[in-house]
Amino acid sequence: MAELIRSFVQVSSGLPRSQWRRSLTHLQMLVWDDLIHHSTYCGVFAYDQEEAAWYYKVEITEISAALEIFERDGKIRTEGRYVWVVDFILHQSFNPSCLVSANKQLHSLAPRTSLASACDRHLLDTCPPYAGHVSITRVPSVPCLSLYDTIQDKTKLDTPENPESEPTPQPKPIAEEFLLLADQCQNIIVETQQTYGIPKLPTYHRDKAATTIRQIIQIDKIPADDLVPIITFGMLNDFWRTNMLSITNWRVVSKRNGLPKIANLHKAWTDGNNTLQPQRNGNGMLDYAEMGDVR
Repeated sequence: MAELIRSFVQVSSGLPRSQWRRSLTHLQMLVWDDLIHHSTYCGVFAYDQEEAAWYYKVEITEISAALEIFERDGKIRTEGRYVWVVDFILHQSFNPSCLVSANKQLHSLAPRTSLASACDRHLLDTCPPYAGHVSITRVPSVPCLSLYDTIQDKTKLDTPENPESEPTPQPKPIAEEFLLLADQCQNIIVETQQTYGIPKLPTYHRDKAATTIRQIIQIDKIPADDLVPIITFGMLNDFWRTNMLSITNWRVVSKRNGLPKIANLHKAWTDGNNTLQPQRNGNGMLDYAEMGDVR
């Protein structure tokens, strides 16, 4: 990139590098180097004079004056907030891929500034035809925004100004029966918190909880009428009470047998008065054994 800039300064100016730079003030040199540094492949881009003035700690009129000198000497052309570094694109001609990228950039810029069409014609007049070029001379241009709209303009160069946005798909409504069932289960959990003095419960997301309830009924095949008794049963057990405080986690799969938590709790409940109590096996891992009534 540095070599490209050095060669550009010599060729575009028509003067030896040292002689050309000696004709500029220090600020003008900085502005010129800033233009080259921020230029796109095609050489047409939005240049924020306010930002440049802030960065170099000068008045914006001094930045505008430097651009006027460059335009007077034929180095650039300006239109509103857009700048065209006239011969920059010629230095992409050695690489067909760069030319194609420059052409795509010009297509994106064409609806915003007539400089894109002028740059495209300049490229065709000075470079041999290359594969992948698509003329943009028929693309109409629109008036550019003023300089002071630059900071507020967040539009990307490769995004159309008025894109035809597709409608955002709306989520399917959740059946009322699942929402009510989720509320019933959450009420049992809240009552358990008050009874056992649990410091804090996980945040209750009603829609997510209702979705989990639907999956338990439709996928795990646990009857809806069993859910409230199951959770009431689980809240009486120290182990299950700790692991069933968040409805959205009820379908987390157990590493022991590959079944969801709710399925294992349902099995414990259907066994009658038996419960699945955690025990340590010989490897120090939690295991489960069916225990009888605790007397």
